[in-house]
Amino acid sequence: MHCACRSPRHLPVALLALLAGCGAPEPPASTGGTSIPAGQCGRGAVVVSSDYQSSNVSLIDLGGSVLSPSFISSGTKPGVLSAPLSGDVVLPATAADGEDVVLIDRHLTSVLTFVSLADAQVTGQLSVKTGFASNPQDFLPLADGRSYVTRFQPNTKAGKEPFDGGDDVLVIAPDRKTIAGRIELGGALAGEPDGYYARPSRLTLAGSRAWVLLQGYSLNFKTSLPSRLVTVDPATDALDQVVVLGSLQGCAGLARSPSGSTLAVACSGDFAGGRDPDPLTSGVALVDVESGEVVRLLAASALSDSPVGAGVGFLDEQTLLLTTLGTLDDATGKQQRPDRLLRVDWQAGAAEPVLASEQLAFTFGTVACFAPCSLCFLADADRGVVHRFELGPAGELLRTSRKVDGGIGLPPRALGGF
Repeated sequence: MHCACRSPRHLPVALLALLAGCGAPEPPASTGGTSIPAGQCGRGAVVVSSDYQSSNVSLIDLGGSVLSPSFISSGTKPGVLSAPLSGDVVLPATAADGEDVVLIDRHLTSVLTFVSLADAQVTGQLSVKTGFASNPQDFLPLADGRSYVTRFQPNTKAGKEPFDGGDDVLVIAPDRKTIAGRIELGGALAGEPDGYYARPSRLTLAGSRAWVLLQGYSLNFKTSLPSRLVTVDPATDALDQVVVLGSLQGCAGLARSPSGSTLAVACSGDFAGGRDPDPLTSGVALVDVESGEVVRLLAASALSDSPVGAGVGFLDEQTLLLTTLGTLDDATGKQQRPDRLLRVDWQAGAAEPVLASEQLAFTFGTVACFAPCSLCFLADADRGVVHRFELGPAGELLRTSRKVDGGIGLPPRALGGF
């Protein structure tokens, strides 16, 4: 594997760290799928490991045992994939409850890949480029068989082909392999200065609406607006409610409580085109689904000495697992302040540290939780493991950790459920 060991270009939405997987071997042939049955909390977790050059996808069960160390990877033969997996692959925020896992290949590739859980066969791919690098962020299946896909990048030269506006939500037809429509999001920024874009990222279903997280950046990422949640009515594909998240900016994490009544939004703050965000605009917003109101704002400074990361999930109705961002020395690239994982009682506003990165900041990735099992996973690229957290009988947090990729050596970054 060719691996350029250098500091990558930083984008606020990605929070890329130093390439930790240099020297990792080429991913092997697929180790197949799984027929594990679904329980009350689902079947398991999907893990994407990456050095930002190539990716490997693994499957684990809810106990943390590895089901398939290399389900699919960048090494999968070109004849199987018309667009091979890049090093920038993420997973939907919503767990897959059907027969396929959906892989989201972001910025330059802009492709959705559908892979059968049973046998790891690619059942189809869909480009959502429409003439430009649209940078898809999330995929949300709807009850009627259609799906929504958020595209983070605007197209400043739109009008050359259908659905090529960008900065939008695409509507995917029931067969999931064709684009059927586009939802414009500019109305969510009504009253704001010109020059800003909605920048939609994460999606979830709650109540009767799809909730879309908008980050509100300028074209060059040097300035941003307060982030907001908007709702879309799947019956009409129409933009509905707009919820501004106070003064919080750079919001990239979205989680739904086990009951579905509350949404948690994790906000890193105003990056101002740099790597380290302003902690004064960082925190967590709790939104009531029924009323659409922000019921609690937790400032980052009230939780720890660090800005909030993008990893967030509900361990139970009252408890969040939340990542915070460390810092790196600009001259040496060494960690100055670690990433941390916090256990947060959002109603009391109390937080306690659970885990810290050991050597390199910007390495704590996705938090994926499985309701109603009081069970969460964290991708830890620093240690090269996936952590499993479970509430013990006395309310204590029990942790186990495991390497999942069968010795390939790529660090885990993203998690999803199935």
